[in-house]
Amino acid sequence: MARELSTTEYLNHNHILTYVEDAITQLLNYRSDLQPSKVDVNRFLAQYFSCLKEGRHVLFREFAFINATPFNRACFIETFLKCFAVLGKKGDLLTIREYYALVSILCNDFPYEILQNTAKIVLIDDAHDCLIAFTDFLYSFQLQFYYQEFLETSHLVYQSLLGENQSPRDIVVPTDHMTDHMTEVVKEKLPAQNSSDGVDSMKFYRSLSQLPDKHKFSIPSLSALKEILSAAPSVTFYGFLVALSKSEAINTGIGKLPSTGQIFDEVDLNLSEPVRTSESSSLTQTSGTVQQAAQETTRTLQQTSQETTRPLQQSAKGASYPVKMPKQDSPKRPATKIRSAVRRRAVSTESSSDDSSDTDT
Repeated sequence: MARELSTTEYLNHNHILTYVEDAITQLLNYRSDLQPSKVDVNRFLAQYFSCLKEGRHVLFREFAFINATPFNRACFIETFLKCFAVLGKKGDLLTIREYYALVSILCNDFPYEILQNTAKIVLIDDAHDCLIAFTDFLYSFQLQFYYQEFLETSHLVYQSLLGENQSPRDIVVPTDHMTDHMTEVVKEKLPAQNSSDGVDSMKFYRSLSQLPDKHKFSIPSLSALKEILSAAPSVTFYGFLVALSKSEAINTGIGKLPSTGQIFDEVDLNLSEPVRTSESSSLTQTSGTVQQAAQETTRTLQQTSQETTRPLQQSAKGASYPVKMPKQDSPKRPATKIRSAVRRRAVSTESSSDDSSDTDT
C-alpha cells in the first residue's frame, strides 16, 4: 500500500510551487501591459489553473517551462498530437527536420538535439533525410522527451555492464552526483567494441531497479521494465529503446496518448475552450507537405491566440487566462514570428538538400 505523502512531499511531487510561481509571473507580466485595475486577479488565476488541469497551459510556452515538470512534458506531447494528427491520418512520411519544424510551431526554442535522439530510436542513426511515419515518431518522441534523464542514466548503466568482463567491479548504478564522473569512467575504461550481442537482460533490470532509490526524475514502472527485459536473455540498448517506445504499459503510465491502434480514433483535435480552432482554417485542408501544414496550422494557432487574449482586454468582465507566449514574442502577434521561423527552417532544409544534390552531381 502506497505511503501517504506529507504536505511538503505532495507539493514537491506535483511541482505545485513551480505553477504558483509561473502563475504569479504571468499575472505580473500582463498587469504591466494593462492598467492593474482592469485585471481581475481571481479570475485570471482561476483560468490559469483551469488551463493547467486540462493540459492547455503549454501551448506557445518557452522550452524551459515545458521541460520543467513531467506533467508539462506529457501535455506538450498531447498538444502536438492534437495539432498534427491529420498528418498521421493522411499517412505522410516526414524527415526529422520536418518534424522539428512542426514542433517549433508550438515551442520556438525547442532543442533540436531531442529530435535527433528521437530519430536514433526509430532509425538507429540520426539520418536527417530518412522518412519516418507519424506514429513511429510520436511514441518515440514521447519516450525521449518524457524520460530523457532516465534514458541517459540507463545508457550509462548499459555501458558499464558491457565492460563487466574486463572490470566487473566497475559496474555501479550512477547517482545524481556521479553521472558526470561515470560518463568519464565509461569512456576511459571500456574498449571500443561491437556490442551487437547486448548485455544480460536480468542484470540490466536489476541495475535499473535501483534507480528509483537514487534519482528523483521520472522512471518507468519496474513491472513494465521487467516485462520488457524478461522477453529475451540478452538485450541491446537500441532494442531496449524500441521496446520502451512500443510498450503500451509505458504509454499508459504517462497517461496522455491513446494506444497505438486507437490513436486517430480517440484523439480530440480541438484544444478545448478557450483554446479552440477556426472552422475556416482546418488542418484537413493541407496537401501533406510540412511547409503547407505548418502555414495552415500557424493560421489556426494565430486565430486561437487572438481568441484567448481577447478576454484579457475586457476590463468590465474581468481577465481570463490567455495562452502565455515566450517572453521574446509579443502576445498581440504570437504567430507572426513563429510562421517566419517555420518558413526559414523549411527553406533551410530544402536548400541543404539542393546543395547536397549539386555536390553529388
